[in-house]
Formats: sequence, structure tokens, C-alpha cells
Amino acid sequence: QRVEGREDQDEDEEEDSRLLRRVKSNKGEYARRQRSTKRRLRAIFFLTGFAFSIYMPFSVLFFQNSVGLSAGQIGFVASLQIVGGYAVGPAVSLLIDRFRIHQAVWMASLVLCIAPV
Repeated sequence: QRVEGREDQDEDEEEDSRLLRRVKSNKGEYARRQRSTKRRLRAIFFLTGFAFSIYMPFSVLFFQNSVGLSAGQIGFVASLQIVGGYAVGPAVSLLIDRFRIHQAVWMASLVLCIAPV
């Protein structure tokens, strides 16, 4: 019986060390995936900022010359766009997390950022 108990203990220790190695290897993979995700998000934010910085000056000229809005009206529309983004952003992010459509949203964001350019 004593030898049998020792064998069980050895098997448990072996399984524990195997699981520990697996957890350590998953930590490295998780860190790599997290760095990759951070890089993607930075690229998306950069492209978004770049696209809007190109789009906004020309939209002001368009609204002034073609639509006939005054400078105050254009400022009001721009402020509505900013406030609307802050108001809708959290709800949209909750829906994205709920339905797990991150990749589709990333692709749509990239297309929307590149379209004005």
C-alpha cells in the first residue's frame, strides 16, 4: 500500500508540473496576443485621428460654401458630433462586447477611416 500511495503522489506531482508548464506557456501567448491587440488599437486610433484631421477642414468649407451654414452653425454641428460620440460610445462598446463583434467593428472602422482620404 505504501508503494501504491507513493506512485499516486508521483503521478499527482507530475500532473501538477505539467499543468504549471502549460499555464506558463499560456501566459506568454496571452501577453503576445495582448501586445498585438494594443498595436491594432493604436493603429485604428491613429487612422481615425488622421482621417478626421484631413476631413474636418474640408467639411467646414463644404458646409460654408455649398450648404450655406454660418461659422456658428458649423461649430454647433461639430460640437454635436463630438458630444454625440461621447454619449453613444459607451452603449456601442457594450453592444460590441455583448455580441462579440470586435473584428467586424475594427474592419468597419478601418473602412470608415480610409473612405474620407
